[in-house]
Amino acid sequence: MKYCMESGLDPNYPGNWKECTYYTDFWIEVEDAEKPDGKKRIFIEIKPYEQTQCPKPINENASLKEHKAFNKAAETFLVNQ
Repeated sequence: MKYCMESGLDPNYPGNWKECTYYTDFWIEVEDAEKPDGKKRIFIEIKPYEQTQCPKPINENASLKEHKAFNKAAETFLVNQ
């Protein structure tokens, strides 16, 4: 949806969706009587510690390269939350 909106495409048309393959790190299955098949699946994603910590603010006078690095780190942190 985000890809379509950023690209000015109709998000309701599946032909505009960006396709990608995603592999989760691992999953576990536990018994759950409330589920039709009796199992609950929990997907686990492992992230580096650095990507789970809020980036430290940078000085306003920092270089453009430092601003871009901070923005990327902040975006990664927010996605991982």
